[in-house]
Amino acid sequence: MSLYHANAGQAEIIRTIQKDQTYIDEIRSQLSDILLLVSQRNWFRYNHLCKLIAEVLYHQYAIVHNLQTLGEEYTGIIQVDANYVMLPNKALQIFAILLEYGGEHVVDRILTRLQTEIDRSEEMLPEAKERFVRLLDGLKFIVPYVRGFHTSAFYICGGRYHISKRLTGINYVSI
Repeated sequence: MSLYHANAGQAEIIRTIQKDQTYIDEIRSQLSDILLLVSQRNWFRYNHLCKLIAEVLYHQYAIVHNLQTLGEEYTGIIQVDANYVMLPNKALQIFAILLEYGGEHVVDRILTRLQTEIDRSEEMLPEAKERFVRLLDGLKFIVPYVRGFHTSAFYICGGRYHISKRLTGINYVSI
């Protein structure tokens, strides 16, 4: 039985994300405090990672234990697969979380690596090198704006709030 007609609305999805973010911020704060207790040097060195670790831990715990996040439970929505028939498998959910919180960084690293390889290449013509480097520079410039454009499209058209959910086909439905 398809749950397509029970598709969660924009308001529920936004409230879910806001509620989840509240709990993620609390976890981040506690991780930061623990790191500060260990040593100030480590706090200065690693505190920027507390947010990423908190986000991944929060979502990973819910996925591994087949639970809704607290935000999903609060708004009464669940995640379903692209066909709106069953829960998405754990691997797909974990992949979506990794894409959401590390995808932009990975894309940036790939583009930098490609640019380095093009610069080192002795087989390419200088004109081709120049065009590829300009293309990669353009892509590097555009990548940070993709998330904002996608969020704007969500507010206008509805659908999926996170790019990772769109790429993996994960949907939200009201229960």
